[in-house]
Formats: sequence, structure tokens, C-alpha cells
Amino acid sequence: CYRSNEELRWGNMAKSAIADVLKIGKVLTLPLGKLNLSREKVVAVDIQVESITLAKLIYKRDWIVEKILHKSLVPPEGDYPLTENTGFYVSHLRTMLISQGLMGMDGCIVLPHSASQVYFFDMELLDEQTLEEYIQDGTLNEQYPQLPKEIYNLNYSYNILKQDEDNGTMRMVLVVGEEKRLESYTTIVKRAGLNPTCIEPEVASILNTLAVQFGSSSFEVPSAFLVNTELYSYIVIASKEGIVLENLNFLDSDRILLTHIEDIEDIEGDVWQEVFGRINEQIQSHIDKYNIKFQQSKVEELYFVSNRVKVKNFLAGLSQNSLDLRVAALDPIKSLTVKQSMAKYIAQFENKSTFAKVIGAGTNRLNAFKVKQKIKPFINFNLLPNKETLMKSRYIKSCNKFFNYLNAFSFTAVICILGFLAFPTYLANVVELSDYTTLKVTYEKEKKENEKLTATYRYMKSIKETLDQDTIASNRKITNILHKHILTSVPIGVRIDVLNYNSATTSSDQEGNVLVSPSYVNISGTTIDDL
Repeated sequence: CYRSNEELRWGNMAKSAIADVLKIGKVLTLPLGKLNLSREKVVAVDIQVESITLAKLIYKRDWIVEKILHKSLVPPEGDYPLTENTGFYVSHLRTMLISQGLMGMDGCIVLPHSASQVYFFDMELLDEQTLEEYIQDGTLNEQYPQLPKEIYNLNYSYNILKQDEDNGTMRMVLVVGEEKRLESYTTIVKRAGLNPTCIEPEVASILNTLAVQFGSSSFEVPSAFLVNTELYSYIVIASKEGIVLENLNFLDSDRILLTHIEDIEDIEGDVWQEVFGRINEQIQSHIDKYNIKFQQSKVEELYFVSNRVKVKNFLAGLSQNSLDLRVAALDPIKSLTVKQSMAKYIAQFENKSTFAKVIGAGTNRLNAFKVKQKIKPFINFNLLPNKETLMKSRYIKSCNKFFNYLNAFSFTAVICILGFLAFPTYLANVVELSDYTTLKVTYEKEKKENEKLTATYRYMKSIKETLDQDTIASNRKITNILHKHILTSVPIGVRIDVLNYNSATTSSDQEGNVLVSPSYVNISGTTIDDL
């Protein structure tokens, strides 16, 4: 028993020492981490059936929206356009990226709500290792039957949102993504020219957008979000007390009407009152349940998020049909620095919430160092483990950069000391080095002159040897050489027909000047195939 207690004591000391080392490492690397973040760039992409939205964000003491773009599409026919017509979306996304000069950058993908399932629930307080074991051995499925079966075989991610050590409970979120949908989105982004580094569920992007817009006080008062696209609608209610996500089941006829609502001038008729009456009844029901469960504060405002450019009539319909809430489109640009050219572009849009999801995803991706700012994401959860790997790699990169700076400084200091000590010897060698350089230049000039004279001598010697030979032998040799040159002058595939030798001639012009025509050989022939 004594030995086990001793081992436990040493184990606790070791853990404490490791924790202290990690704290020191974080203190050293965090400034470098911030410097690294200031140099990073990310492109967030939201791909919907009828639109593509993207934003390039950078981090310099705060988030800056450098590029932003939205494009409405007429989708191809089919039940699943994104998986059945991947090339259509690749082409449009690539065109948008090229137009903004965003090819080859890291890309954060906003995963639509229809391609993932999100669960918020309370459970007993566990560490992450034990929670992972619960998922792998099926214990979590046994405790919560509403969760997808065999989670360990699916693409999943979880985050602990809040821990209550006094009561031994914690609040967590579990996200399960559809594998085929994930593959479709990553394929589109890769083929379009981005490097996908993180996949962000749509819900997380929207919550992060609110956190960016209003800062640390974003969730002091509960906020509700109505998210509406051409394929799905849902409501999210969030505060520090808890998060609730509920799907909204619109009638098919209502959804068809809502698709064309912005093309109509007047929505005061009975038909529209009935449509929004059914919609508002669902919304109010979920909000009332939330208010009853968390009684500390009430939901007072409903933020509308949509990928449609115009939403004036939709907002009017929500406001005018007995919904006891303030209704407004979420504007994620208020607290961000936006480049002037982009601000003019955004101002053209009636619905600023078009850009909410990409901005939320981008800021979350750029906050992987968990830099504490007055504006920070409220919630972090994603479907790929690459984000944690990315965070660790950034710390390693920061440490490496720190030691590189240290090594560079040390190397420079040593070189300076050695240079100072060797300076007298260096001065003594300068004169000798100068003389050597001069001699080297002179040597090169003399060497070239010598090579020219040697070549001339060899040429004159060859002429003398030729003239000294027997006349007949010389003529034969010259004849052989001439014959060889004639043959080599004729291209391959040509048959020689006529070979005429013309001797040199001389003549005089009217003024008595001597005109000389050199001798030459005239060769005539045809190609072997008689062309």
C-alpha cells in the first residue's frame, strides 16, 4: 500500500511538471503563433444547390474580409444535383476562385445541415478518452437511443460545451456526417483548386458568426436563428444555458410558394397569411419550449439566415403574422474589417446573411490557436480531425520558428566574433588577394593569345606537308576529298544525274578591271521516288 501511494505521488508530480512545461511552451509559442496566424489566409466556401458563396479571410489582430463573392445558380435536374453533377459545381466554383485570385489556398467547407446530423445533450462528466471509449464500445448508443447506430463506423466529431463539476455533468454536441456527402464536397473543392483543411457544420458557422458580430456578450441573451434554403429549414436557439436545434417541416406546397415569394409585390393576401401562420406556429412552439426549459431569460429576437439574395417579403411575412419576436436578417459584417471594394459589393445585397456562414467558418478556421480576443467563436466543432492536427502542427511550427530565430541569432553572433578576431589577418590577405586577381586576369589573356598562335601554326604546318608530298599523290588525295565533299553535299534520297565542273575564268570590263569567276561544280539530280 505504501509503494502504491508513493508511485501515485510521483505520478502526480510528473503530471504537474509536464503541465508546467506545457504552460511555459505555450507562453513562448503563442506570440509566434499569432505571428503565424497573421500570415495565414483561408477561403471559406458554402456550396448550396442553388448558390455558391465564398470568402477569403486573413487575421491581423482581428479578422479581415479581403475577398467575398456570391453566385446564384440554376441547378441541373435531378434529385441530388451535387453528387450527380459534380462537374457543374466544380466549373462555377473554379471560375469564382480564378476571378478573385484564390486558387491553391486552404479551404474551409461549410457542410449544409442536410448533410449532417447534430445532437446536443447533457450526460455524466467524462474525460475525452473515456468518452471516446463509450463511442467505440457502443455505450453511448445504449444510453442515448436517439443517436445514430454504430457511431464508431461513421464520420463523427464531438465537443464538450460546458462542464459542471459540482453536479458531475457536462453538455456536449455530437455531429455525424454522411460519408458520401462529405466526399462530394471535398471532391468539388479539390477539383476547383482549393486545399480542403476543415469541414465545418453549418450550425457551427452560424453560431460563430453571431459571436463575431456581438463579441463575448453574444449569448448573454438567448438568440434564435431561422435558417432557410431551397431544400431544408431549421431553427437554432442558443445561449450560455444551452443550445437547441429543431428541424422545421414545411408543407411541399408552402415551400414551392416560398421559392417564388420575392417575385411577388404584395403578400397581404389570405394565402400568404396561412403559409406564414403555419411557419410561425412551428417557430413559436420551439421557442416556447426553450423559454420554459431555461427560464432565466427569454428569446426576444429571431435572426434570419438564407442564401437567397432577396428576403424582404420573407421577413415581412414572419414579422406580420403573430410571431412575438423581433425579426431581422443576420448581418455578419458589422464588427468586421472589410476591404473597401468588398464593402461596395456587399452593399448591393439586400440580404447580408448570404455571407454569414462563410464568414463564421473562416473566422473559426483562423482561430485554431485559440487566441483570446474580445470577439471569439462561441463554439467549435467540425467533422474532420485535421483541425486538431492543424493546431498541433502550428505550435510545432512556432517552436521550430522560435529555435530557428535563436539559431540564426547564435550563428550570427559567432560569425561576428570570429570575424572580429580574424580581421587583422584578413587585412593582410587583401593585398595578396588583389595581386592574385590581377595575375589571374593577365594569365587568361596570355592563354587565349597562345591558343590562337598554336592554331595558326598547326594550319600552316598542314599546308606545308600537303605541298611537300608527291604531285600525283597530292592530286589523288585532293580528288578523293573533293569526291567525298560532293557526295556529302547531296541530301539523302537524291540521285545524281549530272556533274559538271566549271573552271575559273577571267575577263575585263570596259574600264579594264579584271573580273574573276571562281571555279565551281554544278550538281543536278532528282529524288529517288521521282518527285
